[in-house]
Amino acid sequence: MNIHVLTRKEEIEEAQLVRGSKIAVAVDVLLATTTIAACLEKGAVQVIPAATREEALEHAASLPADSYILAGEEQARPIEGFVYPGPVHLAAGAQGKTVILVTTNGTAALRKLQSAEEVYAGSLVNARALAFVLAAKPEEATLLITAAGNAGEISLEDMYGAGCLIDAVLKEKTCTLTDAARTALSVYQNEPNARHVLESSRVGKKLLAYNMEEDLEYASTVNSSTAVCRYINTGISN
Repeated sequence: MNIHVLTRKEEIEEAQLVRGSKIAVAVDVLLATTTIAACLEKGAVQVIPAATREEALEHAASLPADSYILAGEEQARPIEGFVYPGPVHLAAGAQGKTVILVTTNGTAALRKLQSAEEVYAGSLVNARALAFVLAAKPEEATLLITAAGNAGEISLEDMYGAGCLIDAVLKEKTCTLTDAARTALSVYQNEPNARHVLESSRVGKKLLAYNMEEDLEYASTVNSSTAVCRYINTGISN
């Protein structure tokens, strides 16, 4: 299997996703894909990624009033009427609910990857669980991991998360890595302390300033979740 990493969601070329067998993974460690794994681990029915708040509200309008949670942020700022998408708080109320989630980077990356053969949400917390599934894919497939980034810039925590996932896959099978994939793997292998990486990142520092230390701590717990977050049609389920 070939493994390639895109360092920002802006690098996704949707026309390329339908050429050959592409298994795509979006990684947004702080916070979208970590939040998705947390919600599914706690019993959410599904998570619906939305591109905009308007789209999120359209999804909500199609569901019974007590069956969903609207969650999201725009440029790290809360959206009026939406729950902020910190994984710990949001997951605590997710059991039996559909979570409709809109974020600046993570859900945008997932939506752009939709035309790939298969699409997953990956993070530090579910790296090993997801790697078991990915390693079983056909040899001719290309594993395309997108580190979502932040507002068009590379994010340390997302490259670290991509590297963590690659490391977990390599424990299951031999793969061929592109230079970008090797770079992500090096970022992960050169720093064993995930919490230190997250709290030293630009987004991590913002979360700490917003008193979201509990969410940052959860996001740094490597392999703590068994959720395999696959995106099919409009929703992500376990």
